Amino acid sequence: MSYDQVSALVTGGGSGIGLGIARALLASGATVTIAGRRAERLLEARHALAAESLDVSRLHQFAADTTHEQQVEAAVEAARGATGTLNAVIACAGEPRGDGR
Repeated sequence: MSYDQVSALVTGGGSGIGLGIARALLASGATVTIAGRRAERLLEARHALAAESLDVSRLHQFAADTTHEQQVEAAVEAARGATGTLNAVIACAGEPRGDGR
């Protein structure tokens, strides 16, 4: 199935399940915005996906803490701005551990 008309926002997209979902969506042709608290982790995720030969020209990153409503709203607008539409939001952000990771 091709997802070339899909634009998705994946919170927690810098690692774990969120990164796995972003990977699958990209591989299927979707445009994906990954969001997470740490911009550097999102950049690492981008590099990892590029190393897997995925088309990261359709990947966007947005640093946001999902415990802050205004940051979530900004992430949604950033994802919508990537293509002019937003078809899917996948929430995979975990609760912060308190140790900065």
